[in-house]
Amino acid sequence: MAAVESALLAALAASLANLRWKVQYREPSSSSRPDIVVTSPDGKTYVLEVKLGEGRAHFASIAQVESLANELRERQGEDVVPILVTNLDVPPTLSAVADRVGVEVVEAKGSTDEMTESVVNHLESGS
Repeated sequence: MAAVESALLAALAASLANLRWKVQYREPSSSSRPDIVVTSPDGKTYVLEVKLGEGRAHFASIAQVESLANELRERQGEDVVPILVTNLDVPPTLSAVADRVGVEVVEAKGSTDEMTESVVNHLESGS
């Protein structure tokens, strides 16, 4: 996992834990698990997959986070909201696909602190 992604995940985990969210994030070597799973104080669960880099986001990222959320939903028997967190450009066609399959996309730009704030604000507005 890239250093920036690791820093973002750590910052998200700390910020959300301070807001009394339950936080679980994966070991860097485990690619078949979500980057981070968070549960709001009111019990709503979110699966976040972080994709940072240059260029455009890809349909595979939407499929990945949707699949991870579906697996968790089946194991836990409760609703799980999939969220793709990215600094990549998200074309309108990809946004439309994400909307159709129920994946929320957070376009997080800037420093680690700015990206963390974008994601926390998104989660706080939806919980």
